[in-house]
Amino acid sequence: MPTIVDDWAELDTQYVTLEPSEEEIAGWKLLKTVNVTLTPSEEEVAGWKLLDTKTITLTPSEVEIPGEWELVHSEKTGVGLWYIGKAEQCTFEFTAPPEQIPGVKWLIGKLGSALKTKVEAEGGKVLEYKLYFDKAGVATSRWKVVITAHASPLAWSAIIIAALVLATIVVIAWILHDVKDLWWFGWAVIATAGAVTALAIGGTIYLLKRKKEVSKATS
Repeated sequence: MPTIVDDWAELDTQYVTLEPSEEEIAGWKLLKTVNVTLTPSEEEVAGWKLLDTKTITLTPSEVEIPGEWELVHSEKTGVGLWYIGKAEQCTFEFTAPPEQIPGVKWLIGKLGSALKTKVEAEGGKVLEYKLYFDKAGVATSRWKVVITAHASPLAWSAIIIAALVLATIVVIAWILHDVKDLWWFGWAVIATAGAVTALAIGGTIYLLKRKKEVSKATS
């Protein structure tokens, strides 16, 4: 017997499953599919019970997203002034909620100190530390670090993660862009060598001039 609801009688029931192919069907064309996994809690909620879970890790691309980078700090350490030799330069960036960074000066001190500590734990020494801020960021604060250290190779991924934790910075995302080898010349060594050379040349000229004057006086 058909069911009657508000003067309407149900005569038949049919279930249809629509699975469009990539071909055009009745003026519609499949452009994109997205699989979404909903993970309820382990407790039963409104008659639903968790049967299985799946963890998905999102790995960002290593391609650098453009930004309006402003250099807010550049520092050569004492070691960096005098060291000459092989070094590594690491470039990475991280994004944090604005409230996690109370001030640029705070971040410079916290992160710089943490990076130096973790590099030294790996047997290296920081030579130079630069910090950039993305002025284009609105909802988040985006930072880029270029750090150079001697001792090679260094485990930069481990160093970065440990330094961010040590600096108590809550990070939304971070990415290691580049690590490259270079030859470092401490400018203090070069300046000293130049000064010594200039003194040596000046001393030689003075002695030759003095010798000539003495020779004239005794002739």
